[in-house]
Amino acid sequence: MGLQDVADFVRAHKKGLMLPEWELHGMKGPGDVPQYIEYMCNVFKNNADIMVAECYFNEYDFYIKCALWTDGQQE
Repeated sequence: MGLQDVADFVRAHKKGLMLPEWELHGMKGPGDVPQYIEYMCNVFKNNADIMVAECYFNEYDFYIKCALWTDGQQE
């Protein structure tokens, strides 16, 4: 089961999709690599009809590696 399966379920039940806190933590994984950001962006675009909200915590501390607006965070 993947994220699109969840979106399909939500759509079938005529509900909205909210994805809170979808970034990856650098200490528990690779951080938010560009491919992951692109994947999530595509999920949002492909499911725009049911998207209610999404939340990305832009954290500046280097060890977390999840800041979209800080150079060198996504590797």
